[in-house]
Amino acid sequence: MSGRVRIFHGRRHRESQGAAALDSPGRLPDQLAILTHHSRLAIANMPREFHQGRDWRAFLSSCAAIITLMALFAVNIFPNLVYNLPHPENSLTIYNASSSPKTLGIMLVIACIGVPVVIAYTVCIYWIFRGKVKLDRMSC
Repeated sequence: MSGRVRIFHGRRHRESQGAAALDSPGRLPDQLAILTHHSRLAIANMPREFHQGRDWRAFLSSCAAIITLMALFAVNIFPNLVYNLPHPENSLTIYNASSSPKTLGIMLVIACIGVPVVIAYTVCIYWIFRGKVKLDRMSC
């Protein structure tokens, strides 16, 4: 029984691992169904909330719809980042696109130095240009 493979909703399915186990890694039918359900609910809720005058809730539903649709897309293309249609073996995946630990360490040092500099510059510029703008005859 462990060697038998059958087609299950268009995908290969191993009988030994149960109904939810598919050959493709990262494709979990229960989680996909939950994401799809939440996406549909969020999209259906937007006009209802907007019609009832609750714009903030309609905005939150729109945010939820965008997040769930992006999550569905990410789960669908996992582990590919860029899919090569004529030659799928040449696709850019998370495995062949990752950096070495040394490169990640160097980027961590650069980020630890650069982020505080950018924040300090932003605060400084905000402080210099604070206050209201006054228009007079010299402004034109």
